[in-house]
Amino acid sequence: MLIKLNSEHAYRLTIATHSKKVSFQPDLRRELRTATGMKSLSKLHLLASALCFCIAFTSLAPVAFSQKKKAPVEATPPPVNEEFKFGKVDLDLLEQVDLLDRRFERDGLVLEDEATNEHLARIGNSLVPKGLTLEHVKWKFRALRDPQPNAFALPNGSIYVTTGLMSLLDNESQLAAVTASVETST
Repeated sequence: MLIKLNSEHAYRLTIATHSKKVSFQPDLRRELRTATGMKSLSKLHLLASALCFCIAFTSLAPVAFSQKKKAPVEATPPPVNEEFKFGKVDLDLLEQVDLLDRRFERDGLVLEDEATNEHLARIGNSLVPKGLTLEHVKWKFRALRDPQPNAFALPNGSIYVTTGLMSLLDNESQLAAVTASVETST
């Protein structure tokens, strides 16, 4: 911000901020004398300085307040050495998901193309960390016959990528990115 006060023949107050420039060009000396009844030039200078200070302070305050940074909120660390135990509800859900897998196969929704399935399994298994074993999870990567572009995971480790999505992908990296994204939600 720039505040300029010239006092040659008339006072010219120019305020330039980042976004706009405001100028007051009337003969401030005469108007201030008339309005305030002040005869002395030093009182006019004092009044003009006070006006400049007020304008400068009100223009700078929002900038100063907007630059305050808050301390980041610390995340609560995950519990240590707590093992997940499957309850009855969890086991019932896994049973339902296994039934859904079998239904997809029975209804012919799972693509039965060896090359495609091997390709999906190779990419998917390369994304699973070595030595990772999860209870009740068996990783299966399958193509699902559906023109809609989509991919999803089931809690039992079944990962499905639709043929509609596979037709839109250009390379293995894109398929790996989709598979990794879906795999993390299992």
